[in-house]
Amino acid sequence: IGTIALCIILFSGGLDTKLSDIRPVMIPGLTLATLGVLFTMLITGVIIYFVFGWMQSVASISIAVALLMASTMSSTDSASVFSILRTHRQGLGENLRPLLELESGSNDPTAYVLVVLFINIVSEGGASTSVGDAIVVFIVQMALGALAGVVFGRVAVWVMNKISIDNASLYSVLLLAFV
Repeated sequence: IGTIALCIILFSGGLDTKLSDIRPVMIPGLTLATLGVLFTMLITGVIIYFVFGWMQSVASISIAVALLMASTMSSTDSASVFSILRTHRQGLGENLRPLLELESGSNDPTAYVLVVLFINIVSEGGASTSVGDAIVVFIVQMALGALAGVVFGRVAVWVMNKISIDNASLYSVLLLAFV
């Protein structure tokens, strides 16, 4: 259910975002979405690890478990950011609004990959996963996800433009199937 909800949230955000608006802020936005989530996860994970270490009455946890916990909360909630930016017309700078939209909409996949990575590390005991392997898995997952998103998006647009359905309300069902 969570994965389906994430797909719909990301699709909705991508559908509402214009490429011409985010093109000037693409590099800083993607840097914030990846390195920002990574640094947030690392800092929060270290804090969680030490807090559990100070609380002797609570069972201590490994650094991998602390990083897993931090990964689950390392990204911003894109749905709420999109909602706030769309409904409240703050006087944000020229590139700040598209930067926030891009970062908020693209940081969820980074957090998702980190959560899956740390679930694997924790479930395997961390013995077979090195930092180098984790970096390679992260890069491959993000690249394949971006490629699949572009391909499925283009196929969806092509199919929606070519297909003719008598009942117009079924287009939303078809679109949901593509999501």
